[in-house]
Amino acid sequence: MKKNLQAYFLITVLFLSTGSFSFADNSVSFAIGEWTPYTGTEIEHHGMAAEIVSAACSAAGLTAEYYFMPWVRAENSVLNGEVFGTFPYKELPSRKENFVFSDTLFSSSFAIITLKGHANTFNSTNISGNDFKGLTVGIIGGTDAIRLPLEKAGARVESVPTPEQNLRKLKAGRLDYYIDDRAVIHQTLEHIFSPTDRVDFILLDGSFGEQNDFRIMASRQYPDKEAIIKKINKGLDTIKNNGVLAEILDRYGLQNTSETKP
Repeated sequence: MKKNLQAYFLITVLFLSTGSFSFADNSVSFAIGEWTPYTGTEIEHHGMAAEIVSAACSAAGLTAEYYFMPWVRAENSVLNGEVFGTFPYKELPSRKENFVFSDTLFSSSFAIITLKGHANTFNSTNISGNDFKGLTVGIIGGTDAIRLPLEKAGARVESVPTPEQNLRKLKAGRLDYYIDDRAVIHQTLEHIFSPTDRVDFILLDGSFGEQNDFRIMASRQYPDKEAIIKKINKGLDTIKNNGVLAEILDRYGLQNTSETKP
């Protein structure tokens, strides 16, 4: 017996009583949540990560279909094989037992932004928490990977809920630096400040912490998962070679750091 149509973002989707979605043969189902600028129902192409996945699938002769829901439910839907995958996720040892991963979609890192002419601007590309001793640094609440090393080094850390708040505090001189995901900073800066105001900021070349490689995380329970992953990886190689991936990343202030397989 079929359940009612679910109120997720998709034109046509049927959720059966078995808990699995029904699709055309060439479609690939993804359950994702909101994480601007990477994924979102109301942003162009549904976000940078979705645009990359759509382009890779198209290059492989597949159609990507997106179901927007809370992240916890999205991950459980993948775990149970109700949908093929989700993204963008890091490949971690703790996840490999239940999931398989695509090649890297894109890489990002924690970027550091300040005002031009700041006396403590760093030249090093290897920036650590110790560089911020005695300085006031803005972060987003919950980002312990940034907060803990900063506090250990003696920085004054101020947490707020949104990137907009941090950038406005930086502009007003209430912060020395703001650290966040590079694409998040890039998109927020363009969204809330005019070109004239943006020239007051400088995004440092160096990164804080290690690079993050984001991938599709697919279900081990999903039929033909290996074949689908292989097709998507081939599509990723295609968009790397034809410049499509580089064009997408450039619009979000990122660079293509992944290498095409031989």
